[in-house]
Amino acid sequence: MFASRHLPSPPASLVHELLGRYGESHRAYHNATHIADVLRWFDWTWDEVGWDSPADVYAAVLFHDAIYDPQRKVNEARSADLAKDHGASDY
Repeated sequence: MFASRHLPSPPASLVHELLGRYGESHRAYHNATHIADVLRWFDWTWDEVGWDSPADVYAAVLFHDAIYDPQRKVNEARSADLAKDHGASDY
């Protein structure tokens, strides 16, 4: 899970963390299945069109709404901070 055909998989510890986050019971849409679906489109786009900055797009897919609290409006910013904390540009 969370793999692209074109890029190395993230470290197992990060996959475990993201599975926990995207598996939270309050999520209706931004869950692990959604991320896997978007990654399929990521690979399709890579094959058909290409990416200028594929690692950045991949990180955006992995981390978008990784932190999600339906009562707060800072989920995207907190998710971006989480991505930076994990060196997202390295993926």
